[in-house]
Amino acid sequence: MPRLLAAVMVLTTLALASPAAALARWTRPIPLESGPPSSYTAPAVAIAGRGDAAVAWETVRSTPPPSRWKSCALKTARPPDCWPIVTIKVAVYTANHEKLIRSLWQERVDPTMRLSVAIARGEVTVAWGYQDLNGLSESARVAYGPLKGRWQPSRLLGHFSDLRFTGGGTPAYPRLAVALDGTVLAAWGACRSVTACPRPAGGVELAWRSPHHGFGSPQLIREAPEGAQPLYDVAGTAYLYSPCRGRILMTSPGSRRFARNVTVARGSVSDLSLSTSGAGEGLLTWVAGPCSTDRAVGNARGAVLASTLKGGVFSAGSRLTASGVWAYDARSAAVPGGGVASWLTTGSNGGPLRVVTVGAPGPLAPIPAGSEPVTSDGGGDILFTPGNPPSEITSQFVLPRRGASLEAAPSSNGELAAAPFSRLAADAWYRGGLKLSIWRPEVP
Repeated sequence: MPRLLAAVMVLTTLALASPAAALARWTRPIPLESGPPSSYTAPAVAIAGRGDAAVAWETVRSTPPPSRWKSCALKTARPPDCWPIVTIKVAVYTANHEKLIRSLWQERVDPTMRLSVAIARGEVTVAWGYQDLNGLSESARVAYGPLKGRWQPSRLLGHFSDLRFTGGGTPAYPRLAVALDGTVLAAWGACRSVTACPRPAGGVELAWRSPHHGFGSPQLIREAPEGAQPLYDVAGTAYLYSPCRGRILMTSPGSRRFARNVTVARGSVSDLSLSTSGAGEGLLTWVAGPCSTDRAVGNARGAVLASTLKGGVFSAGSRLTASGVWAYDARSAAVPGGGVASWLTTGSNGGPLRVVTVGAPGPLAPIPAGSEPVTSDGGGDILFTPGNPPSEITSQFVLPRRGASLEAAPSSNGELAAAPFSRLAADAWYRGGLKLSIWRPEVP
């Protein structure tokens, strides 16, 4: 091994192993909740340009006694006492170091749900989806309000089915995306119940809210692929993409009309991931193999391909994997000029996990083997997590732009978030309660 590379690896290992060095730009852990984590639902975290952060989570109590389990399991439409009491909470930690915690909603329901949170322009939006007591559909609910001050009661946006026939590969639960001007876009599945959609059906429902206003009436976008997720770039262009389809819907900057329908891959697609790094710029990666309808089997293996987005135009897909390598579980994150991608591999020429740069992202510090990109912030800093199988590191970390050394996050498996239009990141994790830490590119 060349001496320079060996020296770099030693210094990187020391930086990650030393708490004082590793946490130099992460705030001390901020306690949010002293109770245990929910075993059903992971927290959701978001951070905005000034450094305001929000964390949403679920608490569960009054679980039905074992004597009720058998009788409840035999019922499709289960009465309320078959479920525990679920509470949705949100914590706001402002750039001025103020912490506020609110309870947004409480019901006896199935605690298995998904949360999404967005923060921008001094306002927070939380969305969650949960199973209705009739057992045939789910509900999309939202709550929103200022960092400090009065919130309106949560609101029901609509009903959906979580597309059981895709094994969760195209999630239908509500997702949020936020634009630079503070506009929030919510998207959830258009299929409103299992009985209404016995087979896969495309389309999503959307609702927007502007700062200081509530959500408007839902809008059905039938041409969107099932399970489409929303995303904004810095210019205000909105995108809808699905991890299981090779089509992207786009608006013009600032518009709410998805007038462009771009096909980036005509064959089978899985693990499709889109991220943006500027106005009309970003990175798209996917696996050339179909999504599985069986969670136990997983998606099919295939080649990993990438397409760069520049000037609002996607390039032709280029292959990242070598011939004879079959990949799955692909992930990526965009930075100006390109990005990074990772995947698990099988086959005689493959290895357990690969991570590569795409395009010309500029100088980057060496990335420890076995690391997977999670997301990137608006300034080109990339958040990573240890992969599976285990990597050379045990902590999540930030890979700062322009070749700066890695900086370990406080947790090994927390929920990471990056500010989409500035250089900030957040980590929320459970260790003796729920905690939050914020990363800034320079020590205050």
